[in-house]
Amino acid sequence: MADLKKYITEPGLVFEGFFRQVSSYSVFQNKSEFKVKVLTNPIPYTGPDPDIETGDSPSDQKSQKYWFKGRILDPNMAHEKFLPDPCDNTIAADPEYAQALTSLHATIFAETEPDCSIGDIVLAFAGPGDNNKIYNLQHMKWIKTETKNLGGLVIGQECFELSKYDWASTGFNFSEEEYNIDDITFESITQPLAADRALLYHQQIGKSGVNESNKKNKTKIVDTIHVPTYAAYRGAPMPDSMRQEYIDNLKERAWSAWFLNSCYIDRGTPGFLEFQKNALKFEDSGCCYPSPYAANNRREVFNNPEKYIGKTVLLIFSNTEIESKPVELGLVYGDASIVGQENVYKPWEETRNEFENKSGVTHLNVYVGDKSIESGKNFIGGNLGNSTDYRNDLDKFGFLKLVKIVSVDK
Repeated sequence: MADLKKYITEPGLVFEGFFRQVSSYSVFQNKSEFKVKVLTNPIPYTGPDPDIETGDSPSDQKSQKYWFKGRILDPNMAHEKFLPDPCDNTIAADPEYAQALTSLHATIFAETEPDCSIGDIVLAFAGPGDNNKIYNLQHMKWIKTETKNLGGLVIGQECFELSKYDWASTGFNFSEEEYNIDDITFESITQPLAADRALLYHQQIGKSGVNESNKKNKTKIVDTIHVPTYAAYRGAPMPDSMRQEYIDNLKERAWSAWFLNSCYIDRGTPGFLEFQKNALKFEDSGCCYPSPYAANNRREVFNNPEKYIGKTVLLIFSNTEIESKPVELGLVYGDASIVGQENVYKPWEETRNEFENKSGVTHLNVYVGDKSIESGKNFIGGNLGNSTDYRNDLDKFGFLKLVKIVSVDK
C-alpha cells in the first residue's frame, strides 16, 4: 500500500481511499464515531448480516435492516482533499457520474428505520477492518441523526464540474456504452463441468480439512489447483521452481483466483478459450481473475454488438440486468459472483469499470446451483478461510457469465 502522503495526494489512489485505510496507524486519532452526510434515502435490506462491531466477515444469518450511502465528513478522509461536497443524484448535471461516485462511499446499516434522508448529517460507528486495518470504512453502523437538512438541495457548481473531470487521470475510467441491455439478445451458455470441478476441488480440499496450516497441506492445494491449471492454459508443465515458490508462499500470494480459473480448464468446453485468453496475459496464468477481462469485453460488445453476433464471449452483468432478462441471463452452471474481498458487497459500477486487475479488492465464486449439497448455498470459492467453502451470493450486485450474442435489436 502507498504511504499516507501518496494516498492523499495521488489521484490514482483516491477511490481506494473512500473506504480503505492505507496504514496500520490511525489518521483519525483512534476515534470510532464519524459524522456522515446522507447520500441516499434509507431502504430495507435483507442479506448476510455484516458484523460491524467485530470486523468479522458477513455471516450467513439474515436479518431485516435498513441501509443507505453516506460520505464521511472527517477532514482526514482523502476524498475531502479531492472532491467537494457531493450533490443529490436527482439534481446532478450528470446523474450517471454522481451515481458512480455515490456507490464508492460508505454503506451505513441501521437496525431499525433511521430518521434521516438525503442531505442530513448522521453519526455512524466504524468497526475494525480486516487484515489488521483499524477501520472498516466500507460498512458502518448508524447511531443517530444529528442535523436535519431543512433548507432544500441546490445545484452547486461542483455538480456540473464532476462530469467534466478528467477521470482518466484517476485510473478510474467510466465506461460509455452506446447500447443497453434491451438492445441485445443473449443466450446464457451453461458450463456444468466448471461447476463439477468446483465441487470436486471443495471435496478434495475444504471437505477434507486441507488448509494452509502446514507444508503438506500447501503442497496438496498447489498440486490440486495450481499445477493442472498452469498446464491446461499453457500447454506445458508448471516449472518446478514456480511450483515450489507457490508452496512456500501460498498464504502470502493467495490462491482464490487460481481456484476460480482451475474450474474452467477442460479443453473443448464453451468457456475454455475465453478463460485461456485471460490466463495467457499473465506469466503465472492462473493468478488473476477474469472479471476485468470480461469488463473490457463488455465495453467492446456494448459499443459494437453487431461485430459479436454469433460469438460466445465472457461478460459481466449486474443483478438488475439479470433480473430484467431471466430467460436470457438467468444464472446457469459455471457463472460466477463478483464480490469484494471478505465477501463484502462490491458496487456494480466499480465492477463495470474495473478494467485492470487490482490486488486485494475482488473475489469470485463459482455458481454450482442445485448441484450444491449444502442447502441455500449456491456458490463455491477458494482461499476462503485458507481453504474452500460455500457462499450464498444470489443477492450480490455483479456476475460473470459466458454468453452468446444472438442478435441486436436497436
